[in-house]
Amino acid sequence: TSIYPNPVKDVLNITSKVSGEFSYRIFNTAGQIVIKGNSADKKVNVEKLSVGNYLIELTDKDGIKITNKFIKK
Repeated sequence: TSIYPNPVKDVLNITSKVSGEFSYRIFNTAGQIVIKGNSADKKVNVEKLSVGNYLIELTDKDGIKITNKFIKK
């Protein structure tokens, strides 16, 4: 599972062999959750985030968690 584009301006795309909905949590560098939700279309809107570095934690329907770093420009 991966995300693109990175750096991102407004929408993060998720590529994965796993089908179905993902839940996600986005953390800032202080470890605080800034956005959380579900993505059925494998897209996450991040346009409201401030410029900076973030972590996104994706959880698939089987409960498997993947964490990726990304940069909001």
